[in-house]
Amino acid sequence: MEAITNIAVTPQTRIVRRDLSLVSGFNNEIDESFKDYKTAVAETVKHNLGILEEIPLPQTLPLDELKEFFKKDIASVLSKDTTFEKAVQVQKYASNISQYLGSYFREIFELDRKLIQEANQDLFFFSRLFLNSNLPISFLRAVERSLLANNDFIAFFDKQIRREHRELIIYRSNRRKFDRVIDAHNKWAAVFEQKREKISRERTKLDWYVDFNNSSNLGEVFKEKFIKIELLDKKILDSFIANLLELTVELENLNYSRTLFEPLPTDEVSDGAKAILSLAKLTEEDWEEIG
Repeated sequence: MEAITNIAVTPQTRIVRRDLSLVSGFNNEIDESFKDYKTAVAETVKHNLGILEEIPLPQTLPLDELKEFFKKDIASVLSKDTTFEKAVQVQKYASNISQYLGSYFREIFELDRKLIQEANQDLFFFSRLFLNSNLPISFLRAVERSLLANNDFIAFFDKQIRREHRELIIYRSNRRKFDRVIDAHNKWAAVFEQKREKISRERTKLDWYVDFNNSSNLGEVFKEKFIKIELLDKKILDSFIANLLELTVELENLNYSRTLFEPLPTDEVSDGAKAILSLAKLTEEDWEEIG
């Protein structure tokens, strides 16, 4: 059984579907559902094997053989995936935000920058894939819109949590108000998480369906080749494209609706608040060592 050998030229998001959206939710106490790196890898393998069961496969790629192929290579791919490793670390910080507030906000923006970079690389990759195929333009448009909509969310998310960071620092000694900021954050973040998770899954299914049904054996999976629409069931292809586009439009609308009601940016912070912010920033390192 051949292993994937073109990791350097194939997007990580193509080889393995990673759910990195969980870093957007906060928990104010120890979250028992938090998974360490080893467990996160195991669950990622499990999720990817589940996606395989939702994709019509050609006779040349039996499901059991493809699963073994994935079990072997996903863990290897993730071991080289610095973005995945950082996401697991940031999720740890998000799982107990009161303790790791400083660490979360030192790392989250770098993680989001990496995610946008990866999405831009994916845009280039899928454009090249499309040019090396006779797929309909709707395929490329759906994939591109889904990636760009997610980038728009990340830009909005970063802007929003900068405001929330200021509030969390100010209210750190007031548990009731601190929890209120977290609850408000989780309420809006959960809506986006659910949509982004579905988009990621549908984009993966579309990509894998196209690739697997243009692979005559395991050695051709995720390798460069001319993608022929004649090897695909058009109804299935159109259904995957339509599902991805529908979810993307919903995310676009969510992005737009949130920006409509965003308050105008202001630098008018009271002297008292500025003093609290300055003091809190100086003591964040000490706070994280408590407990």
